[in-house]
Amino acid sequence: MDEHKVRTVLSTLQSNPFDTSSWQELAEALRTESSDSTDESAESLLIAAREKHAARGEHEAVNQLFELSCDLAEGTAAEVGLLVERAKVTLGELFDGQLALRLLARAAELAPDNEQVARAATLLREQAAGWETKAANYMEEAENATDDAYRSAMLMRSAQAEISFADQPRTEALVENLEVALRLDPTNQPATTLLESIYRKAGNDDGVIQVLERAADRAHDPAFRTAAGVRLARIFLAEGNLASAALAYDRVLETEPTQSDAV
Repeated sequence: MDEHKVRTVLSTLQSNPFDTSSWQELAEALRTESSDSTDESAESLLIAAREKHAARGEHEAVNQLFELSCDLAEGTAAEVGLLVERAKVTLGELFDGQLALRLLARAAELAPDNEQVARAATLLREQAAGWETKAANYMEEAENATDDAYRSAMLMRSAQAEISFADQPRTEALVENLEVALRLDPTNQPATTLLESIYRKAGNDDGVIQVLERAADRAHDPAFRTAAGVRLARIFLAEGNLASAALAYDRVLETEPTQSDAV
């Protein structure tokens, strides 16, 4: 590992996790042979970077860093645990059930005697096989609900089951249901996270901005509100919209006056 290069590029990515060339540079720097550093020291740097990105809700970056960690750990005892942790992110934050299935299958293959890994892989396969029934049941609950918050939660869970496991999810219908869910309960953080993920995968920056503006204003959890505001500001910075970025950071500072990204 070229430790100086790795530290430099990780710092760049903390400022701009969308920089494709920096991700390529990071992968190359990690593969560089050096007598002055070890895979363990490389993983320590990646762990610290993952934690910072996770605090901002930058789950795509967390997933990419996990992928690099898995590559470094290939063939070692650490690989299984990293695969399992990455699967949690891909399913729980990026809603990519198919990738999570592949990751857990690989972990189970590497550790055939690990009952916990085998159980997790089995449960996820069952979840994937039964997503249609679950989605339909959640939707029925939503249709019969008299409480707005409960209806909102059921709409979110139905959409989550489909977007995570369907081969061809009905994205337009799911977006509509999630927008309804957030009108019913603007504090529904899982619905916010899911809708942001769908818009990001579609390359719909306007949709992402709308979701993040709502979260930065209305989320009950201060940490969630702050992270949404930082992500919002970074989108504006990437667009060159400095005025809107400054306003987004001002919103962050109202919640967390010492937030390092906004200061």
